[in-house]
Amino acid sequence: VNNAGVFEAADIEDEDAFAAASARSLAINLQAAADLCRHAVRHFQKNGGGRIINVASRAGHRGDSPSHWHYAAAKGGMLAMTKTIARAY
Repeated sequence: VNNAGVFEAADIEDEDAFAAASARSLAINLQAAADLCRHAVRHFQKNGGGRIINVASRAGHRGDSPSHWHYAAAKGGMLAMTKTIARAY
C-alpha cells in the first residue's frame, strides 16, 4: 500500500520556494510510489503475483488549488502509473 504523501503550498511568485515544493511533492507523491511499485512488480513476477494499492487523491482527477498544482500533477501521475501497471501486469 502506497499511502505516503505531502501536501505543501507553493507560491508561484517565489521561484525558489515553488521549485523546492514541486520537487519535494513529485519525489514523495510520485517517484517514491513508482520506485516501490517497480520493486513490487519485480517481486510479484518472481513469486507468482500480488496486489498493489496506490492511494491517490481527488486532486489527481480534478486539479487542486493554485498553490497545490504540483500536488495535483503528482497524484494525476500516480493514477496514470497505476492504470499502466494494471494493464501491463
